[in-house]
Parts: sequence; C-alpha cells; structure tokens
Amino acid sequence: MFCGSPEGHGRLLIKNRNILLYQHFMEKNEQSTVFKNGHILIVPEKGENPYLLSAMLTEAGYDVSCKEKNLLSLKTDASASNIDLIVFDITLNESENSAFLDFLKKNLAAENLPLVFLKERSDNMIINDRAFRTYYINKPFDKQEFLLRIHTLLQFKYEIDDLKEECCRHKNLFITQCSIMKSLTDSMIIISKDGTIQKVNEATCKMLHYNEQELLGKHIDTVIDLSDLFFRNEWMRYLVKMETIEDVERTYLTKSGEKVPVIFSSSTVRNSEGHFEGITCMAHDISARKRVENELNKAQKYAQSLIDCSLDLIVATDLKGRITEFNKSAQKTFGYNIEDVVGKDIEIIFYEAPEAKNLLHELNERGRVNKEIRGRISSGEILPLYTSASSLIDSNGERIGYLHVSHDITELKKAELIKENLIKQLQDKNEELKASQTQLIQSEKMAAIGQLAAGIVHEINNPLGFVSSGMGNLGKFFKRIIDFIEKHETFQLPPDIIKEIEKEKERINYDYLKTRVGEIIENSKIGINRMKEIILDLKTFSRVDASELTETDINGSIDTTLGLLIHEFKNRVEIVKEYGNLPLVSCYSARLNQVFMNLFINASHAIDGKGVIKIRTSKEKESVRIDISDSGKGIPEDIKSKVFEPFFTTKPVGKGTGFGLSISAEIIKEHGGTILLDSIENKGTTFTITLPLNP
Repeated sequence: MFCGSPEGHGRLLIKNRNILLYQHFMEKNEQSTVFKNGHILIVPEKGENPYLLSAMLTEAGYDVSCKEKNLLSLKTDASASNIDLIVFDITLNESENSAFLDFLKKNLAAENLPLVFLKERSDNMIINDRAFRTYYINKPFDKQEFLLRIHTLLQFKYEIDDLKEECCRHKNLFITQCSIMKSLTDSMIIISKDGTIQKVNEATCKMLHYNEQELLGKHIDTVIDLSDLFFRNEWMRYLVKMETIEDVERTYLTKSGEKVPVIFSSSTVRNSEGHFEGITCMAHDISARKRVENELNKAQKYAQSLIDCSLDLIVATDLKGRITEFNKSAQKTFGYNIEDVVGKDIEIIFYEAPEAKNLLHELNERGRVNKEIRGRISSGEILPLYTSASSLIDSNGERIGYLHVSHDITELKKAELIKENLIKQLQDKNEELKASQTQLIQSEKMAAIGQLAAGIVHEINNPLGFVSSGMGNLGKFFKRIIDFIEKHETFQLPPDIIKEIEKEKERINYDYLKTRVGEIIENSKIGINRMKEIILDLKTFSRVDASELTETDINGSIDTTLGLLIHEFKNRVEIVKEYGNLPLVSCYSARLNQVFMNLFINASHAIDGKGVIKIRTSKEKESVRIDISDSGKGIPEDIKSKVFEPFFTTKPVGKGTGFGLSISAEIIKEHGGTILLDSIENKGTTFTITLPLNP
C-alpha cells in the first residue's frame, strides 16, 4: 500500500534521491543537538488500523498516538496533549469537507500544528486556507521520502515556535523596559553611538522641563553640562571605554539652562554579538540633597565659628578618646595645630595618662564630669584646667563620643594662691596682734605689779628700816644687860642674897632665856636682811616701765629672778650655776627678767619630784649665750614646733595661759637674739638664748 511498484526509470531516480536525502538528514540529526523527537497524532478512517504507519514513525524515533476520525476527541487530544503534527489518513466527501474545515478553524488554528493529509491521487480533498499549514502526500509513497517530509515539517514547526517564543520574549522585555522606564523616578536616557538621544523616560522630561519629542534626536551634551571636562570632545569614547560608570556627580541642564546636580551612572548597550549599540545614562536628581547639604554646611560653619570664637578650650573625642575636634582656643593654648592632634589620643594634652583614662572611665559611668585636671601644652608646661566633660548623643540616642569644655584657670590659681597668702598673712598678723595684745596686757600687768611692788617696797622699806635699826639696837642692849648681870655675879654678896638671886634665875630659867633671846635676835636680823634682799630683788625685777636700754649684768638678772623663786625650788629642785665672765649687755632688763622667770617656772613644772636646773652663761664673739637645762620629762617630738605658738600649752585648763614661751620668744626677738629648743623625751629640755651685746 505504501511502497507501490516502480514505474519507469525516472521514478527510480527520484526514489534513490530521496533515500540519499533521508540518510543525509538522519546523519545530520545524529550529529546535531537541535534534533528533537516529535509527538505525532495519526487520525485513520473509522474502523481502520494504522499499524504500519505507526510502526514506521515509531521506528523513526517519534512518539505516536492514534485516534479514529472523531471531531470531539480530536479537539481534546490536540489541545490537551503535546501534539506536534497530525497525520490524517482519511477520506472526506464534499459535505464533510466544509464541516471539517470549520472545525479545524475553530479548534486547531491557534495550535500552529502542521496537518499532513495522505490521499489517493484521484482524491479531490483539498483544504486551502491560510489559517492552516496543510501538506499532502500521495499514496502510495516512498518510506524515506515520507519520513523526510515529516522531519522537515517538524523542524520547520520547531523553528517557528522558537521564533514566536523569541518574539514573545522580546515583546515582553520591551514592555517591561517601557514599564520600568515609565515607573522610574530617576532620569533614564538612551543614546546612540554618535550621542544622539534615542529614548527618554517621563522622569527625565519632568526634571529637565522638556517633552519627549523635544529631546529625541538631540545630542546628549544638550542636557549634560560638559563645560568642566577638558576632554569634552572625547566624552563618548570615554563612556564606551569605561563600559560602566557608577555614582559620579555631574550636572544636567534644564530647558531654561538651569543647572541640576545629579548622581550619574552609565553602561554600554551591546547586541548579542557584542557590538556597541549605545549607552544608557541614569541620573538621580540630588538638588534637594544639595540644598540640605548647603544648609547643613552653613549650620556646621556657623557652629564651627561659634566653637572657634569661644574662649573656652573645646575638644571633642570619639568613644576611644581619639580627638575629633580641636577649636582655635585649644590650638592657641596647647600650642598644637588641629592637624597635629586629630586622630590622636586625648592623653597628648593631659599631664599624665591615668588622668585621661580616669576621666573617660567617669564619663562612661556618669555621662557628665566636672573637675579640675592638669593639662600639658606642647612645650611640656603644666596647665591647670577646669573641665566640664559630657557625652555626645546622636539622633538615635546612642553615645558617639565626648565633649570636653575647659577653662584655663592659671590666673585663678594665682589669685587663689595670693588669696591664701593674704589670708595666711592676715592670720599671722592676727596671731601677732593677739600675742602683742597679750604681751601688752601681760606687760601692763607686770607694770601694774611693778608699780604696786614699788609702792609696797617704798611703804615697807621705812618700817623695815626701823625694825632693822631697832633689832640692831635690841641686840646691843641685850648684850649689855647680859654683860651687866654677869659682871654683878663677880661681886661678893651676902649668901642669902646670892641664894635669892640663884633662886630667881632658876625660876625664870635665866640660862635658857639668855641663850634663846640671843638666837631670836640673830634670826630676826637674818630675816630682816632676807626681807631687804627680797625687796631689793622685787624692786629690780619690777622695773617694767623702763623704756630705754640699760647696761645689764645678765648673771645678776638671773640671780635676781632665782631669788624670787626660792619658794618654787625649795627642798625639791637643785640649782646648778656655771656663770661665765660676761660683759654688760645693753637690754631691757625687766623684760629679760620676765623671760628668765618663764623659763625657770616651766623647768620647775617639767620636773616631777626632785631634779636639777642647770644654768650656764658664756660669751661668744659679740654675743652672750645662756643655756637653761632641766632634768624634767622633756617635750614630745610632735609638739616641739608648737611650743612658741600663742595659746599653746600642755598644762591642764586653768594651770597655764599658753603665752609664756610665745612672749619670751617675742622679747628675745626684740633684742635681736634667738631662742632655741633642744629636748629629748624623758631626758630633759634645754633652752638656748643668744643675745647680742649691742642690739
């Protein structure tokens, strides 16, 4: 049925040619990766079995399905199954031909399926409609020729399908690109090889105040300001050479010539073969950002001018203590330029590193610190500063660094030092005034006592003279009486009278009275003489009103003072004198007596029980030296420096005023001398006085 019998030599040649073509295509398909087995649907006459046709196509590598001539099932299989080609082995009469054509138009025209009809040579079935790709093969046919036709039709279908798919893809891509260009808020311009504008989006027109038609065909330098580029004429070549340019600042020009700052990017457009076709230019309008940046720059410059105009030393650091800001006052004071310190640790302007670390530690804990620190200028000189440091917080509330605002307090420190010195001087003067006042009071007391003593001496002196004179006469008279009685005892008296006299002498205890009265008279003379000495010492000691220097015997003054203190030393303190041969000293003798009195009394009070006070005098060049030592308990080391201070005393309340030694020191100072202390605890104390011969 399919092969038929050969009719003549020409038919054989055609057959051989088809065999060769088939073999050629099969070899080509075996070597090509494009070859694709198709799915073929065979539609036979109702009741017929297309086994041979199906076997031939299956053997050729195709997937084969068979359906009888049923229009409903044919529609379903052609639409639902992956059918690539339909082979009809049917016969249609004229009435069926029209109905079948309508069915194909309605159901299979959109499927792009090749329709192959096998017909007898005498069959008049012809479907001639542009809606279909119909092919006819007369029966009987050659197997190789048939398979070649089927293969060719399928390959043609695949190529058409690929072409449609490619067209659809390009169409979708174009639609997508147009949609993207339309939806872009940034400017997009596509230019050709020569720089002519080929396409612009709405954002470009809106930004540059053009309509699309006004821009198309213009050169790109119409909208991009290239005046600042020295290679303006080579700009297109530069864009092509760079392939891609990303995020550079350029300036676009509006229709009115106004400049618009943009962030510019470009990339070359190449075809599938890699040939240059054009350039896509993208631009983001940064006018608003530039305005904000300008305002921010103005604000920053204003803030910087405020910082630089400040007389305070303003230093900002990051969280690690590295300097980020250093105002002009800080530069001038510390002696560094801002370039010298930015990025360096703040320790560079601190006297010691621990101070900086401690300050940062306190800031981390408390967020704000006010304290005095020690700065260090470039020369190494130390600078006292008062610093107020606080945290720098960003808009998110995060700590980003620290701000140090410092004042140079050098002058303040100097003023404080002057103030402290003045206060100290005032306190010293106040103490001196108190001491002087106390000394004056003491002197006035001594003067009053002296005046009183002088009055008493004057008043006592006369009666004492009478008593002294009377006591002398009494001694003489008593001696005469005794001499008279003893002389009468040598006379020869009657025995009875002698007896009466002896009896009377015995009654009055004559021998005792004679001895005792004589002793009383002698003791009274001694007492009267002692009273005379006391009155004389008191008279000498109490000369506090003497305002002129007098030539004084220092040894005599010491003895005078000791004479007044016999009651203080009696039976308890031994006085040891080692007097040197001293010249007379020009001094206020009464005031020196007061010094000696204070030292002797203190020495006596320092001795518990019995002890020794040793007094040694000597001449040294143009001065005299007096050493007064005691064997008392000594003075503790921690209070030695205080013993000459007013109001200082180690005696119980009510026992001492604290002025004795301070007044003594002032008196010695008035004489141009010195008084020194040397004491060993539990061993004793020595006061050494040096007085110039002529103050």
